[in-house]
Amino acid sequence: MEAHEERATEERMSHKYLDFDIDAACQAAAKEANHAGWEVDQTARPDGFPAGPLIYLCHYESQAIVLVSLVLGGIEKIQALSEKNNISFQDACNTLGTVLDEVSTRRRKLDSSARKILSSSAAHYIGGTQTYQLAREHDLNQFIVVRHFDASSKERMLRPFVCNHSLPMSPEDVGRAVVEILTIDRKNHPGRFPKGEPLRFRPRSI
Repeated sequence: MEAHEERATEERMSHKYLDFDIDAACQAAAKEANHAGWEVDQTARPDGFPAGPLIYLCHYESQAIVLVSLVLGGIEKIQALSEKNNISFQDACNTLGTVLDEVSTRRRKLDSSARKILSSSAAHYIGGTQTYQLAREHDLNQFIVVRHFDASSKERMLRPFVCNHSLPMSPEDVGRAVVEILTIDRKNHPGRFPKGEPLRFRPRSI
């Protein structure tokens, strides 16, 4: 598939996610998020984090994090909407990766439209991974998704991980977890990482 055709496909997926009515599934975090070190609009959700899953989208190259917060059952609701709208798991991967790349490198503004796409595609993506099945077995509801360059395939990849935390993590907590995840990955799959490059993640807000 030509590059411009891939781009057109990703744009169509983005627009499909924009058609979702996700108010019942995705909510903005506020008071507790600010206490944990996140910059969030207090007026959006004055009573703090909803009780559902939290997804920390981490873009390794730019060291950026985007926080996605869902209500209880939010991942399942997004999966149902995706099935209804004929959006596949691969579509979720493509859309999430592309939009996260764009907002993290400031080629796209992180406005309400981009947040909605990231929330929908992230929930759809997590719901289709073995990581989510593991989380359900152990009653865990915080996830990290790392977007980083794979030196072997010469493409960017998504790496999901479930976190055993009862409270929302701070950006610093997430940064340490990202380094731990990638350190293990580099040990198991050394070809994916440039030789001799130190691993670090010092999160910045977008």
